[in-house]
Amino acid sequence: MIKVTRELLPYSIAVLADGLALLLTSLLQPLLAPTVFALFYPAVMISSLYGGLKPGLFAIVLAALGAKYYFLPPLYSLAITDFNVLVRFSILVLVSFMIYGLSTALRAAKHKAEMSLRSLRASEARFSRLAESNLIGVLVADINGSVLDANDAFLRTVGYSREDLHAERVHWGEMTPPKYQEISRRAIEELQAVGVCTPFEKEYVRKDGSRVPVLLGFALLEGTRERVIGFVLDLSERKRTETALQESERRFRRLVESNIFGVTFTNFEGAVHYANDYLLNLLGYGQEELSSQTHKNQALPQKLIPLHAKGLAELKSQGVCTPFEQEFIRKDGRRVPVLIGAALLQEPYDQQQEIVSFCLDLTERKQAEQERAQRLKCEQAARAEAQANEQRYRFLAESIPQIVWTAQPDGQVDYHNQRWFDYSGLTLEQSLGLDWQSVLHPSDLPHCLDQWQQCVATGERYEVEYRFKRATDNAYRWHLGRALPLQSPDGQVVKWFGTSTDIDDQKRAEQTLRFLAKVSALLASSLDYETTLASVAGLALPALADYCLVDVVEENGQICRVATVHTDPDKVDLVHQLRRYPPNPNSLEGVAKVLRTGQSEIVPEVSQQLLEATTQDAEHLKLTEALGIKTYMIVPLLARNRTLGAITFVLTASDRRYSSADLALAEELTRHAAIAVDNARLYALAQRERAEAESANRLKDEFLATLSHELRSPLNGILGWAQLLGRGKLNPEGATRACEIIERNAKAQVQLIDDLLDISRIIRGKMRLEIGNCELVPIIEAALEAIHPAVEAKGICLQSLLAADPKSVMGDPNRLQQILWNLLSNAIKFTPAGGRMQVYLTYTDTHAEVSVSDTGKGISAEFLPHVFERFRQADSSITRTYGGLGLGLAIVRDLVDLHGGMVSVDSLGEGQGSTFTVKLPLNSPSPLLQALEICSLLTDPYATKGDAEVANTSLKGL
Repeated sequence: MIKVTRELLPYSIAVLADGLALLLTSLLQPLLAPTVFALFYPAVMISSLYGGLKPGLFAIVLAALGAKYYFLPPLYSLAITDFNVLVRFSILVLVSFMIYGLSTALRAAKHKAEMSLRSLRASEARFSRLAESNLIGVLVADINGSVLDANDAFLRTVGYSREDLHAERVHWGEMTPPKYQEISRRAIEELQAVGVCTPFEKEYVRKDGSRVPVLLGFALLEGTRERVIGFVLDLSERKRTETALQESERRFRRLVESNIFGVTFTNFEGAVHYANDYLLNLLGYGQEELSSQTHKNQALPQKLIPLHAKGLAELKSQGVCTPFEQEFIRKDGRRVPVLIGAALLQEPYDQQQEIVSFCLDLTERKQAEQERAQRLKCEQAARAEAQANEQRYRFLAESIPQIVWTAQPDGQVDYHNQRWFDYSGLTLEQSLGLDWQSVLHPSDLPHCLDQWQQCVATGERYEVEYRFKRATDNAYRWHLGRALPLQSPDGQVVKWFGTSTDIDDQKRAEQTLRFLAKVSALLASSLDYETTLASVAGLALPALADYCLVDVVEENGQICRVATVHTDPDKVDLVHQLRRYPPNPNSLEGVAKVLRTGQSEIVPEVSQQLLEATTQDAEHLKLTEALGIKTYMIVPLLARNRTLGAITFVLTASDRRYSSADLALAEELTRHAAIAVDNARLYALAQRERAEAESANRLKDEFLATLSHELRSPLNGILGWAQLLGRGKLNPEGATRACEIIERNAKAQVQLIDDLLDISRIIRGKMRLEIGNCELVPIIEAALEAIHPAVEAKGICLQSLLAADPKSVMGDPNRLQQILWNLLSNAIKFTPAGGRMQVYLTYTDTHAEVSVSDTGKGISAEFLPHVFERFRQADSSITRTYGGLGLGLAIVRDLVDLHGGMVSVDSLGEGQGSTFTVKLPLNSPSPLLQALEICSLLTDPYATKGDAEVANTSLKGL
């Protein structure tokens, strides 16, 4: 219904226009004279413009009939009776047809213009869609080189941004390298001549300086001779693909011509296109002879043709045939057993496809089988063993340990054996792409790629050492990679055949030997074991660890960290901060455990729980986490069945994990280091013992000299005065004075001998003490009274401050008085005349403290540690100012020790005086004091039987 209405609408408009013209003409007829047709012409025009051909003709007919019927005589009749009416009627029709023709042409032109505009808009939309899709680069430029507009694909190709485009920094002339200027000039000439240029290849220089190959095409924009529109297609990927294919082909050709095994290229009709020298030598034919049709079936025995046909059938259906054994007939008639495998080079599998066949001479193996069969044919068991050996041999032949791979002449790898997939863990798709590079060690990748690309470009033999990551444990192992190019007769590489042999054990052995040689040389260079251990720790980086810690057990049993080294300078400070956390000797893990057990510890993977368990506090854990410990091992320094220390090796920055091989190397390293440390300590001990022996010998000589002097001096006095008395030459006063001198010198002799006997008893453990409850105040006062004459003689100011509250100590009063007398005598000896001495007695909760201070000579810092040693004096020469054997203070120390106390000395230096302090325990005797008293009773030859029984009972109780 709608369609009918649309078809009748133009006719309705024609009727309406003619009717309206008829009505207006009737109304305005007086004004339209002398012609009455003026309004019919617009009606025809409107009908023609709106309705087209048929409605226009219909309007002309209606206008002619209406004008004749109503306005031309005879009125209301269609008959034409007058020539004048005929002329006027003809003019009406003729003018109407002229207007109709013009209107129709105008309508057609308008329709054509609308169609052209619609087509232009559609074309513009398609072009805009193409440019905005960025499938290819599109640009608008002028022939002088300026790029006026461009889509993102073009800007991405040349490396410029849209800001560069708006800033008019994109100029195609400047991006064109010099060698492409000529081809660009010819393209512009062609563009100006014919309006378009033939697409051509060139290179653009990108903004970063790199070059990109592109395909260009340009056309002039309509209405201008300066502006062009063009497309740019990036050819980088296509160029890389072409290069890879060429390299893969060269590798395959090299493998074919390497003559590792026989290779032929044939088709299903038997025509041999190519055979390598291996196969030609195997069959005894030349290349041309084997390629001729007359020999295509002569190389096969008749009985083996069905087997060959079966292989061809499998090849046709599957594109590859299972390797099988058969025999070839050589040119000289001899038969050669071979192993054959074949594959079609590409799909679809039809009769014209080229076949590549691989052939391996089995003559030697067959001969071995025959000889083995002849030798063992008499025994069934031997034959079974031979069959088992044959099966094992076949298995080994098909499962060689090396990784085998092939590549095309352009270097693109196209095959790996199963060993590769088992080792790398990659799939076939990953191996044929670029993912195989992830298996190669990052440090080895640039050198390997450069070497490989150079060999692919030159056709030279490829041989390089690199590390492959093993999928099972992510460990990198050294491999020797070798590849040979198989070349065509014209020298082109058609295939690369390569192998990768695991040489990690050999490599590590060589590295270990070199490393241990360096370690041995380093250890032999110094006897300072701490410096040597620090150097060894540094030598272990980075081959064995990222950072290294060295701990040694000191002679006092303390664990001392002597070295911390790290490969990363930024983390050296973190390592040094760890010195605040020395190993805990009671820890059940880590260094303490290794030192306690003497067994190495290896942790392939360090977990967060382990870090938390082995760190001492939150700060320690934070420092340890910052180091990023991945794996570690701790190896003891063992020498002569003693643990001297431990070395900790830690990896932080790599994916490598410690293995048993690393542990073996570390143990070998520590074995060398332990021997060096032990030797250094033995040497140091020998040096110390030698020094001590020399010192003891010197002290002995000095002591004997001093003893002789000290004994001779009073003896000289006694002898001299005795001789004077004997001669009777002295008056009574002189005789009295002589007796006093003789008595004083005799007492000095007795004191010297008593000191010697005391030292002897102490050394032999025969010192006897009369233990009892003693108050120190009377003892001190007695000692002060004994030295009072000497104090008065030198004019020394003596001050004493004794605690009033009575507290007692357990000890021998006589020996305690001897202690005090020795200290006071020593102070008097070294205090100059007019000096000052002070004696203090104080108590603590557990001890009584007696201090003797003087303003005398003082003690140098060098001699201060040796004050209480036997036979040691600051001035040991015979001509020294002060006498004595150097035994008094040694006796003080030993007696104080026997009483369970402690004696110490302080001095600010020579000329600054000194202070001796004795600390004695209150009330209860020390176990040492009790044991000494008991032993004295047991060893005393004058002890009674009852004393011995009491001593035995006490000793058991103690």
